[in-house]
Amino acid sequence: MSEAKSELSPGEAFESKSLRSEAELGRFIPEHYHYQMLLDEARMRGVWEALATVVPQSKNKRVLELGCGTGVLSFYAAQAGAEQVWCVERQPGLADRARELLEQNGVANRVSVVTGDAFTYLPPEPVDVVVCEMLHSALLRESQVAMIAAFRQRYAERFGPQLPIFVPQASLLGVEPVACDFDFFGYRAALPLFEDPGNLLSERIRPLGPVVPYRIVDYNNALVEPLAWQGALEIDAAGECTGLRFITRNVLALRPDQSGVVEWMNQNLVIPLPAPQTVAPGQSLQAGFAYSPGDEIEALAQSLRIA
Repeated sequence: MSEAKSELSPGEAFESKSLRSEAELGRFIPEHYHYQMLLDEARMRGVWEALATVVPQSKNKRVLELGCGTGVLSFYAAQAGAEQVWCVERQPGLADRARELLEQNGVANRVSVVTGDAFTYLPPEPVDVVVCEMLHSALLRESQVAMIAAFRQRYAERFGPQLPIFVPQASLLGVEPVACDFDFFGYRAALPLFEDPGNLLSERIRPLGPVVPYRIVDYNNALVEPLAWQGALEIDAAGECTGLRFITRNVLALRPDQSGVVEWMNQNLVIPLPAPQTVAPGQSLQAGFAYSPGDEIEALAQSLRIA
């Protein structure tokens, strides 16, 4: 007799990865790191504008934040007109700090900080908007996809198929060939590196071809499944291709007047090639890679193949 296989929920499947630990960056960011996140003007402005767009349109103006950190995004939801906000934080010390800061910022009467695991929490009543910003370049390291997938399943079982609006709504992933200088004051180190999309390292990283989209992740439907791609990267500039630049553009909200979207870009991630490739305009590189959302950067780097 064959043994029946038990199916894991999206949250359980994510938690079962052997390399996960209680100290991983993707779910347990220390308090001092949040200061750097508060300094990210593009991130802060983008989420503020997204919530200011979707909350006023909502029927009951109830918002849930999964993984609240310092509580700043719940504060923005309250500022946008939310009458009730639940924000969930697993780290007790950080949850206490969020309560203090929300009190200082005058919204504690409308924001309830819950000390608990966002992978299992459900609000006591239906909500209109769910904000979850656990985003990393190329959707690596952090648990955005798994978190939203697990929440959708629990929420539908409790409240029915009508889902709230998610902020962000989607992530658009792209890749392009680049000539990246991995020489650091005479010391060559071909290692993955990050680049601020608003302040491109033009002297160190030069694009050699157009960006190729390889996945649109829609958080109304996304599951934890491989982000695999194989195809041609066209070359339109001569040089030595030493890496691939991964670009992550997040659609935070749709504007109600259909004038566009509210966006925010993660840092670009450059992964060095196993070996440099000399290229010329009109040529193409056959490339391939495969990884799953939440994987470590090494998983993407080790899967990279160039022909």
